[in-house]
Amino acid sequence: MLSAATIGMAQTLTVKDSITHEAVPFVCVCFGNDSGGYTDEQGTIAIPKEVTQIQLSHICFEIQLSDEITYTYRITEGVARNQNATYLLKNILKEQEI
Repeated sequence: MLSAATIGMAQTLTVKDSITHEAVPFVCVCFGNDSGGYTDEQGTIAIPKEVTQIQLSHICFEIQLSDEITYTYRITEGVARNQNATYLLKNILKEQEI
C-alpha cells in the first residue's frame, strides 16, 4: 500500500503494510533510473519530480521466539511479523540486570 503527498515542490511517498496499514521502515525504493534509497523510520521517502517508475522491495528474517532463540537464517521478502529486534533487546537488557 502506498500513500503519496506533495509538500511544496517535493513529493513524499509512505509505504504501508497492506494488512495492518502501519508504515514500513527501511524499504528499498528504486526509481528505475539507477537511483533510489530507503524509507525512513516512518516509512517515508522523498521522490524526485522526474521519477516515472517506482519499484519496492523489502526483506526480513524471522527467529523462533521462546526461552531459547532459534535462527533459521532464511531471508524472505516481506516484513518481519514477530518483533525480532524488540525481543532481542528485551533479552539483552534482562541479562544486563543480572
